[in-house]
Amino acid sequence: MKNYINSLMILLFLTACSQEHTKPLNYPILNNNGVNSINEKTPYESRFILPKILGYSIDELTTFTNGISSNIMRVHYHNKEVMLIIPTKKDKYIKRYVKEIIITDNYIKNSFNLKIGDIFDKTAFSTCTKSKEKIICKKDDFKNIKIVFTKEKDYILKEFIWSKSD
Repeated sequence: MKNYINSLMILLFLTACSQEHTKPLNYPILNNNGVNSINEKTPYESRFILPKILGYSIDELTTFTNGISSNIMRVHYHNKEVMLIIPTKKDKYIKRYVKEIIITDNYIKNSFNLKIGDIFDKTAFSTCTKSKEKIICKKDDFKNIKIVFTKEKDYILKEFIWSKSD
């Protein structure tokens, strides 16, 4: 019986340790100035971005819209996409910087106490625009952040978009 209890305790300890490993030690934080210190002044190169989000990884991809290619960075934590980083326009002679950051998961915290998946009433925001698939809202105190919702019966928070260009 003693061996059984010891085995059970070891199993519980190992399970707790493996689950604890899935949480980041430090969550990057979204605010009006960007994510951590990633903002419009950050060069669009992973070597400048990764030190600001330790423990996360970046994949660079090329996407095509209307036959025009563009490069984006997908930031992951344990193979789960947590944000996308979009560069300024491509020009042969000009260095690119971060133009936009799209937060897609709660592994990126925010200083507004909002979570992806939260449900809201549209009166909580100062302005909202509607398209076929989503609703984009702004709130006066989130001057550089758009909040994207899907509309079913309620507004369900889908993602945050930080952009200094607004």
